[in-house]
Amino acid sequence: MSKDLHREGSAWPVGGGETAARLRAFDWAATPLGPIERWPQSLKSAVDLVSSSHLAMNLIWGPERVQIYNQANQAFTKHPDAFGRPAREHWAEIWDAAESIHRRVFAGETVTLENHPWTLVRNGRPEETFFTSYFTPVRDETGAVAGELVTAFETTEQVKARRERRRVEQALRESEARLRDVLDGIGEAFYALDHDLRFLHASRKALEIWGKAAGDLIGRTARLGGWPGGGAAGRSRAGPRPRIARACHERPQAWRARCGRRQARGKLAGNAP
Repeated sequence: MSKDLHREGSAWPVGGGETAARLRAFDWAATPLGPIERWPQSLKSAVDLVSSSHLAMNLIWGPERVQIYNQANQAFTKHPDAFGRPAREHWAEIWDAAESIHRRVFAGETVTLENHPWTLVRNGRPEETFFTSYFTPVRDETGAVAGELVTAFETTEQVKARRERRRVEQALRESEARLRDVLDGIGEAFYALDHDLRFLHASRKALEIWGKAAGDLIGRTARLGGWPGGGAAGRSRAGPRPRIARACHERPQAWRARCGRRQARGKLAGNAP
């Protein structure tokens, strides 16, 4: 920490942290807030809360929206230039959207934004980010809203990870659907089971041989001893017996073509599972 943060000045705020030292050293007389010695107790109390918190907090005060944030919040803002300055000067890329929220809070509303998208300029270029933020009104001695306390948590990595997971799962579902279409298109009697012998898929030809609908089998467990749809009706049907594929992935939906097909060594249940 640079020595100029510890220059002599007002005894308030107390404490040896970086935020308290920066507050004491800052030239507040050159800002809309005026000299620190003249600040109202409501502002001082809000600043004490911010400076002592381990959460990322930003106090926005007055119609000029002057920012006073703590050390934890430095990673989220354009530090050090934004400290003690009107927010408009440093958040031009999102100001219209941000100011609409500020107006609601200064009107007395508490606002919560969960995983809200913000396009921020970071490292000289726009970047898609996400934050969960809580905006709370702060009142002065007269009961009027004089500021707002913003507590923020960046959730960019979590949101993008969930988005990627959904993309992969959708691609997997589409791949499985294409594989089923191929298997159905070759006109063979074919079905697939997972490790617990539950039906994952049965081709149209297999269902035709068994005299079953897909809903009669998918997700149900096969029983050894005969084919589904066996009994008198099943045995009277001519044609080849369906071939079997065993899923080789932990997830039942993720069965793979490389498992191959092999002739069943035994027969499945004499009645539909």
